[in-house]
Amino acid sequence: MKQLLASALLLSCLLSLTTCQQFTEEDGVEYIKELDKIFCDAGNAEMVARWNYITNITQFNEVEMVCIYGLFIGEKFVPTLSSTN
Repeated sequence: MKQLLASALLLSCLLSLTTCQQFTEEDGVEYIKELDKIFCDAGNAEMVARWNYITNITQFNEVEMVCIYGLFIGEKFVPTLSSTN
């Protein structure tokens, strides 16, 4: 999560340098509020998926948990279901 936030902030800084747009402290505060909501929603979705798996250990819940975690950290996971005998 810290890595994603740092990447977003770096990207924001680079974009501001290339566009020569001036940002105020209020713009920064608003930007951080928007990021906070995004990260809180993503964190909540991850925890719900973990809870679903912990309380009902199924392959479906495991795949859902791993996929949501991947989205949370910025990686795409394409599940391949295999039988475990």
